[in-house]
Amino acid sequence: MVKVKNPGDLTYDGRFKYVFKSRGLRFFVASIVSDILNLDYGYVFKNMKYIDSIFGNTKLNEYRSDVIVAVDKTYLIFEMNRNYYHNLRTNKLLYLSTVYDYYYEDINNRYNNVTAILVNINSFKENEKGIKEFDTSYLFMTNNKVIYTDKVQIREFNLVNGEEKCYNKFATSKLERRLTYLYVTREEENKIREFIKGDDVLMKVDEYRKQIKEGKIPVQLTAKERLEREFEEIKAYAIEEATNTGMAQGMAQSTNNIASNMKKDGVNLDIIAKYTGLSIDKIMAL
Repeated sequence: MVKVKNPGDLTYDGRFKYVFKSRGLRFFVASIVSDILNLDYGYVFKNMKYIDSIFGNTKLNEYRSDVIVAVDKTYLIFEMNRNYYHNLRTNKLLYLSTVYDYYYEDINNRYNNVTAILVNINSFKENEKGIKEFDTSYLFMTNNKVIYTDKVQIREFNLVNGEEKCYNKFATSKLERRLTYLYVTREEENKIREFIKGDDVLMKVDEYRKQIKEGKIPVQLTAKERLEREFEEIKAYAIEEATNTGMAQGMAQSTNNIASNMKKDGVNLDIIAKYTGLSIDKIMAL
């Protein structure tokens, strides 16, 4: 069984999806959605629906997101991004456009008055990455060649900045604080208790987190989490072997072999580059 780092950390893919999709935690998601849409909480709780987050019918033509919820004809695409990688935002924007296209036109070619909102929840330090703002110049040009600037929206939340604001007693909205809680779950238990104090919603959610951390609620690892953990184990083994033999060339070859196998398994090139440190050109040449 593959172990994961800090099982109480809700920014990890599988645990984030559990919290946002669990029937028992519907109240938490509804509180976030109601604030984003400026709608009554009771109305959102009653009418919010979970949507299949996988589009496409083949492995090569498949689009997937973390969580999608809909209230009436508004679709919110929630994405938890633990790490920055090349083209991260481009990929998210393309998925947003795909979701909008899918619901914009029905099977009878009738246009629906829908809105799609990408909610990017970032748990990495953006100021250290030199990340540029969204390039939306092409986003709204869809398969139908129609521009939808008033019906496609992007909301971004930087959890690292949110945590700093909360700890430094800066004013934060209820929405920002509840999303920042996801990031704070990587902290020590006493810090988590202090953070959630006075917020009934977060105190209820934290009871679920504790059960997840203790293994009382089994959360299945996603393929991404298994890949991340397994690669770290392989990488550590390769480093140990290279150190023991004193052969830097041998370690480089091990990395190349890992990248080649990941490529054969259809893993995204950006992800391979992230975990191996190899360039895209080098990976393509393997």
